[in-house]
Amino acid sequence: SADVWVLEEPTKRGAGQVNRVIEQNRSVYDFEETIDGNSAALCHQAYRIDEFYRIRKILRESNKIIIRSRSEESACYQIYDKIENPKGINLRQYLSLPGNRLAFKYPPTHLFVVCGPENWDKKEYQKFKASRAKGRVLDDYESDEGYQLFVNRRYASGWLEELYRNACKENNSGTPKIYRFDIYASKECIMLDMKNKLDKIIK
Repeated sequence: SADVWVLEEPTKRGAGQVNRVIEQNRSVYDFEETIDGNSAALCHQAYRIDEFYRIRKILRESNKIIIRSRSEESACYQIYDKIENPKGINLRQYLSLPGNRLAFKYPPTHLFVVCGPENWDKKEYQKFKASRAKGRVLDDYESDEGYQLFVNRRYASGWLEELYRNACKENNSGTPKIYRFDIYASKECIMLDMKNKLDKIIK
């Protein structure tokens, strides 16, 4: 009955747990490869099938507002790039996966993305990471600073809008409104900014 639904990836169960225990920690546990882009993409698309049939399809058909921070736009992590993500999955294959086809057919209505500046350099990123890490054990993705800057550029730039325009066009579905928030802001400021955006969305 709620008008607005805020959905997240399942991090502690199912495909989300497989991603965070195995796919992002292959070198930590000596699982043959450092990163396997195809395997990670297959895991991610699996929970989109689950979410679609249990939740998202019903909400979209009822014209509910759906806000996501990470979903099919985790393509920023997964899509191939010759230099920065050579183990990634190519865009055509990514869009053809069953869970991704469903997700782009019924996309979120709004995305909340917290990111750094598009031109973030390694030195500034390292300073930021040091200020936030606090003894955190880094996974394979987090350990690769060049990769993290590459992913951030995709989140911070028009790459994300272009992804949705192309993918949703194939499915004749609308594209979500994307709101970006400054990763340097305090949690309190980000929460307040999100609340203000949410108030406008609801009105």
